[in-house]
Amino acid sequence: MKRKWYVLGITGLAVIIAGAGYLLYQGLKEPDNPYKELDTVKLEDFFEKRGDYYVYAQRAGCPYCDNVKDEIIQFSKNNQLYVFDTRAEGNEDIKDYDWSEHHKECDEEIGIVNNGKMEFYNGLTEEMLKDKYSPLDYTIKVADRDFVELNDDKEEGRIYAIRESPIIDYSDASNSNLIIAAVPTLFHVKDGQIKAYYFGDVQILDFLGVDKAPLDEYIN
Repeated sequence: MKRKWYVLGITGLAVIIAGAGYLLYQGLKEPDNPYKELDTVKLEDFFEKRGDYYVYAQRAGCPYCDNVKDEIIQFSKNNQLYVFDTRAEGNEDIKDYDWSEHHKECDEEIGIVNNGKMEFYNGLTEEMLKDKYSPLDYTIKVADRDFVELNDDKEEGRIYAIRESPIIDYSDASNSNLIIAAVPTLFHVKDGQIKAYYFGDVQILDFLGVDKAPLDEYIN
């Protein structure tokens, strides 16, 4: 009987070790690259390609990138597109965007929650929101405790128009002066200059003309 339990114990231990080894391997191996069939570009030659082209900035593990992945791949079949991995070696010198200052300057308090009902200032109604605060740039947020903890200039129970898209002047952008506020961002580059950019899954899906919902709700 003792030998039986000894054999079972050794077998169980072997299974545990094998399982742990498999999980470790899964954690260490590089994630699959869904864009491996597409051309890539590094920061050093971001502006050096010829003609009229697009650069799609993304990174692995970004859910908003995943939400436009199939549409970007389809778009690349008819347009010159390069994939830019913000975490790839050689791309470390991209500049950050000051989101903290951005929200202090661009967000607006537009109402308050009173007895569970949203009440807006200055005659604004829920029907008027999208005309004044485009879903391409804003979300409407009812501030809860978690949101206030992350945004010390906000007050719980107030309603805010949150400017989600950055405001960046790319007229002097270069390999040594490139701001990427976040991913995904799709850049339209022509003659070495950024002509337009589309930020987040909201703007990218709109630009591509795809009838697909972005991940975030407009009012939350």
